[in-house]
Amino acid sequence: MSASRFDLFTMVHKGQRRVLFELTASAGQLGSADTSSRSRLAAEIDAFFDTMREHAHHEDSYVGPMVLKADPALAAQLQAGHQQLDEELAAIEAAVATARATPSVETDLQLYRALARLTSSYLAHVNLEETAVQQALWAAFDDAALAETQGRLVAAHKPQTVAYNLKSMLPAASSEERVRFLSGLRRNMPPAVFTNVRGMVTHLVSPAEWTHIDAG
Repeated sequence: MSASRFDLFTMVHKGQRRVLFELTASAGQLGSADTSSRSRLAAEIDAFFDTMREHAHHEDSYVGPMVLKADPALAAQLQAGHQQLDEELAAIEAAVATARATPSVETDLQLYRALARLTSSYLAHVNLEETAVQQALWAAFDDAALAETQGRLVAAHKPQTVAYNLKSMLPAASSEERVRFLSGLRRNMPPAVFTNVRGMVTHLVSPAEWTHIDAG
């Protein structure tokens, strides 16, 4: 990541990494008789997978054409990566269903390992986006174009997805990243949309950070 260039990926990926690590750890702690934790984990996995699928769809729609213009080979690699992740999400959903229907040490372990495999695959995928893909975009587009794209991408998400992503990523970020990210949204989103965003995350941002954001 370069502090002098607009970064499309790192903030949202910090939130996704945080959630994946927490889900995997929770799966490793399941006991076969712990029905409440099992149900809670299944709901958390469902919610996260919904946001991941929507994220990938909008990334393909808004960022994909820019990557295709900047580096067609990388664009094809990203598309293949998204297809692989779809298959892994489906496999984990099947493992969740099995763990709920027939809870046991073995089915819990299968779920844990499936989440760990997804985490491994996804870490490699987002690292590619944050390094080679971001470098290609920086070489082909200026920061204004990247920021405008991010604003359109975020605005296209369902409100509940925006809320989920923000509540995942902001606590995972540094103070400087929170200020830079929200300042960019403030500049590049319609005022009414940003007002809604602000209401979702007011408690996750310090008064001093809001002062910097409002001045940006």
